[in-house]
Amino acid sequence: MARVKYLIPAEIHGKVGNLVFKGRHNNPYVARSPRPQPGLIDEKSIFNQFQFKFISEFTTAVNSVKFIKDIWMNQFPDCYGSYQEIYKSNFHYFLYNDLSGKPKLSREEGFTLNNLRIELNGNLTSLKADPIDHLLEIKDGKEKYLTSAALVISRSIQSADPGEFSISCVQGANVLFTPEAAVDIKIDLVNSIINLKNNYSISQIYFIIATLDENETPIRYSETISCFLPLPTHEVVYFPVSTVNSPV
Repeated sequence: MARVKYLIPAEIHGKVGNLVFKGRHNNPYVARSPRPQPGLIDEKSIFNQFQFKFISEFTTAVNSVKFIKDIWMNQFPDCYGSYQEIYKSNFHYFLYNDLSGKPKLSREEGFTLNNLRIELNGNLTSLKADPIDHLLEIKDGKEKYLTSAALVISRSIQSADPGEFSISCVQGANVLFTPEAAVDIKIDLVNSIINLKNNYSISQIYFIIATLDENETPIRYSETISCFLPLPTHEVVYFPVSTVNSPV
């Protein structure tokens, strides 16, 4: 790019032939038109393109749930923001071509739920587990509510694009937290189920559970829970469940 002297900026602005004229800080500049860029041809470039799209959609969905966003902000009070931290923490660990990978719904590993089972009845998903009073050191009665979120990722069955997904993250309703009571939380996945019926194949689903104070600020949270979501039926389905240990 070259700076042009003795030319009124308003005289020429735009493209003339293979030259581009533009103004910057009231100074006129001229540059050669950029050459057309070749298409993506190598595997690394193609992978990065799909991965960027996938993690961007993943991060937007996860960051939309307030208590998850608060968890990241509390862990990184001096960071650029929860979106940036979620994005960079997952880009190299959770891959669009391997949904059995290790997403990080929180930066640090949380507590484990014992005897965990997940039931699907229509559009309603229930998370059930043994009481968690022996897992946590309950202090000062700060924990008032128990809540959860479900991240549903479904691959398209109609598109040849391997990076075509439906990604949604839904928070369940808050329930009063009683440490000695069994965990029983319900999440309505109606929109995710509709997508599955219409366009998408068997999905991967991930959960996180958290305790909240009276202001609905997260105090403690579980590790990431992973299972497959079959195509919807009207019967109760018990999912095989595994926990995902996110790398530090």
